[in-house]
Amino acid sequence: MNSLEVKNVLGEKCVRYLYHANSVLTSISYLEHGGIMSREYTENCGYPQTPQQSDDTDRLFDIYNDIFLDSVDVHEYSKNVNHYGPVLFVYSLDVLDEVQDFDVCVTRINAMYWLESNVSESQRYYEDSTQLRASFVKGNFGQSITIRHISQPLSFDHLVKIIIDDPGEDKKAYLDNALYTLKPLLKRIGKENILEIRHCDEKCRCLEVYNNYKEGYTYHRFKTEE
Repeated sequence: MNSLEVKNVLGEKCVRYLYHANSVLTSISYLEHGGIMSREYTENCGYPQTPQQSDDTDRLFDIYNDIFLDSVDVHEYSKNVNHYGPVLFVYSLDVLDEVQDFDVCVTRINAMYWLESNVSESQRYYEDSTQLRASFVKGNFGQSITIRHISQPLSFDHLVKIIIDDPGEDKKAYLDNALYTLKPLLKRIGKENILEIRHCDEKCRCLEVYNNYKEGYTYHRFKTEE
């Protein structure tokens, strides 16, 4: 589908923003080089990024050079960490206006399940706006908006906010170090006023995950250097 078709349907479904979460290290690369980027583009340029469990599967299904966006803030919606990272880039829906030269698709099923569920090619994406309009549900984590084969950054022109998780008092040093690195980069691109820190209460499981998950989990997500 073209980007304007997808934008129209999403607008009808009350989607006003698109979201992309990643690690601090990968987010630094984004801020240093003009926008969020596909895994393949970041790798080919030699920019630092943290490995993701989905990398091998993404290469297998030729989506390693795609940019993935969600229709909701997954952390807030699920009351748990977003496992792709603690830094959330929030774009206005108008960001789709700048990718009219690329194919924009919406997955039917989360790509991480394509291999194990033996999902055929025709089952991976909605084929047209009619199908999408009939089946899209805001907040369905399986329905990712994907910009296909985009070998350039998705600029920050339509970026309205960046949210970074507060991992809790026990892990405060990780957040402090991340902020020390991110704030000058945001100032450099004229976006120093859009950074927010996410402080969660007991209704969210994120603090439990950050403090009690496997060793190195929080460091891997918040580290600022390879």
